[in-house]
Amino acid sequence: MPSGYPAGSDLVTYFASCGYPTITESEANSLIASAVAEFEGMSGHRPFIATVETNTFDVVLAASNDGYRLDIEDHPFMKTGATIVHRDTLGVETTLTAGEDYDLLPLNAGVHLNPHWIVRFRSNLYGGKVEIEAPFGYATSVPQDVYDTILEYATAMKLDRLSKGASFAAGGMTITKVKQGPVELTGGTGTATVLSDAKVRMGEIAARYRF
Repeated sequence: MPSGYPAGSDLVTYFASCGYPTITESEANSLIASAVAEFEGMSGHRPFIATVETNTFDVVLAASNDGYRLDIEDHPFMKTGATIVHRDTLGVETTLTAGEDYDLLPLNAGVHLNPHWIVRFRSNLYGGKVEIEAPFGYATSVPQDVYDTILEYATAMKLDRLSKGASFAAGGMTITKVKQGPVELTGGTGTATVLSDAKVRMGEIAARYRF
């Protein structure tokens, strides 16, 4: 599994291996950044790759038969390295202990790359704020299908730009089909459908990682 998103250099190498026109690493970086932004928007996770940060939440707990829940679906985080501090209404801070003061839900988070997005407290905190320092995001590494769809989408964006000039400047070749890994995309007399197909496929993959 890749540790991160494709780099601009990966896209440059891919273009060269396919025999496509040479692109600069600067342009490749821009294409990858656009593809990443598109994917994260579709998945609903910004960022998708977890980065350590601190977020503060008002203590608004929903009582349940197994404790008091703080739902932070908009800020999913990974358990490893998580520190949770409660600051009461008088400003007194208490560092809470996992398994004693709180549990992180869902319990299978991390098994299927899923992060936690619910903190279940064993007792009511009665107001104040909860400060969580943790790797916030969906996953600590990039699944292979996510890596591939970002590389594919970045490629399709560049080919679409090239097609608007009707042909490759170097060889006068009109783009009708693009071989992307095991998938061949047909673009008719241009690459409009190549880009739209790549976007549809990215949407299908992003849907796998939504809550």
